[in-house]
Amino acid sequence: MGGFSAIELMVMIVVLAITLTAFASSFNTITQVNKKSQNMNTASNLAYSKLQEYQNKSFDQVGGDTAKDEFTVVEDFSNSFPATFNAPKTASVQVSNPSNDYKQILVSVIYGKGENLRKVTYSDFIRRSN
Repeated sequence: MGGFSAIELMVMIVVLAITLTAFASSFNTITQVNKKSQNMNTASNLAYSKLQEYQNKSFDQVGGDTAKDEFTVVEDFSNSFPATFNAPKTASVQVSNPSNDYKQILVSVIYGKGENLRKVTYSDFIRRSN
């Protein structure tokens, strides 16, 4: 005899439903991981471009004349975040004077909260030119 019996057809439908459910679940997970990765990449680019901006300034233009090894916030650029980022979100540039001839620049980008808290930090030194 040819064709499928009703039992074979029902088993095939159940297997197909289980397979499609697994694919849908995987797709949702992949989409979430991709969004987190894109946000981390955007945050990293935001922080690094701000660091480069300060690297291109002269020693005196950087600001942050504080006591030795104390950081002071010289710029808050939290409004640079895209609207898609989870709140709370902060972005700042801090400067410290470890010596008379050097300034340390610390750029921090922080977003999310709890287990979704993400932080990107870049740091560099600027030397006074003679």
